Amino acid sequence: MSSREPLWSADDRRWFQRHPRRSYRLRRPFKGEGKQPRNVMVGEQRGSPGIVIWQMFPGCRLRLGVEIRQPLENTENNACRLFCEALPPLVLSADQLAQFHAAIRVSDNCHGCGRPLQSGEPTLLGTTREGTPIDVALCCVHQLGALAGFSIYYTPKDIPLAMLAQLPPEGKA
Repeated sequence: MSSREPLWSADDRRWFQRHPRRSYRLRRPFKGEGKQPRNVMVGEQRGSPGIVIWQMFPGCRLRLGVEIRQPLENTENNACRLFCEALPPLVLSADQLAQFHAAIRVSDNCHGCGRPLQSGEPTLLGTTREGTPIDVALCCVHQLGALAGFSIYYTPKDIPLAMLAQLPPEGKA
């Protein structure tokens, strides 16, 4: 664990290392973990806070806050269901997908806060709660109302030339 890695992040990293077939985890928040941007209610009565984590790939995780009002086991299905309730998937037809990509402006900055993106940083594609297409870094996930997918931002100098040669010309993907 690096000295800059928060305790909860180190715990999630170790947990996913021990459970390599899992993509989702449900757990209680750590003291000092901070307020989470989502609040999904599960069940009928007053609940307790929980954190649902999606590991997109090893080393890249997204945490969302939920309120759990009934006992739930930390199973892949339960955690995935809670994650999808907190940040619903955006299902698009081929035509809608083309319109979606046309509406997202290509940028070297997070669309949410304008912060310059770092090469290798994940970004999340989706829509705001108002339906506007947006591409944000993990810092602005709270601005998403629905999730269409994720990508990794790379500067051209950080992409291997062999990979660049395999990409279709712009506008032909």
